[in-house]
Amino acid sequence: MLDTGLREYPRPRAFSFLGFRLSHLARLALLIAPVSMASTLLAQSDGPARPWTLDDYEWKNRVLIVFAPDTLHAAYGDLQVQLEQDHGGFAERDLVLIQVLDGDLAYAGKEPLQPADARRLRDRFNVAMDSFVTILLGKDGTEKARQRGQADLAALYALIDTMPMRQREMQRQRDR
Repeated sequence: MLDTGLREYPRPRAFSFLGFRLSHLARLALLIAPVSMASTLLAQSDGPARPWTLDDYEWKNRVLIVFAPDTLHAAYGDLQVQLEQDHGGFAERDLVLIQVLDGDLAYAGKEPLQPADARRLRDRFNVAMDSFVTILLGKDGTEKARQRGQADLAALYALIDTMPMRQREMQRQRDR
């Protein structure tokens, strides 16, 4: 026998899995693989959905919240007409629309919200189920205006345009 200077180690004992003989290294790989796959899948997903909150808009958008007892309410229809006839004023003022309709039906933009979100909004702003109310929130998240009954988009735009933050935005637009 040729002496290579290498020490011979005993062969690892084989382990049988589903009829296959596996070494210690293969067994370790079988134990680690599911954990590795699970962590890869979790890293690729967005994780559990984060609950919706008005805080998502703070310092980015002004928020117009519309509370209507139903979509057939005359004031709601009138506001829809005003929004359809709007020529960019809504977007220019960084406004987003939140609608709380028909009890627990609510939307943030075009995305449906959970019924619990609609109830939280009604509770937070103390709006009864049978009331038509529009509430304007500034970019700082505070209530700036509340209109009961008919909504007047032009009046809301005029109010927004007097706000210091909006004044700075308009100045920056003029300076470009």
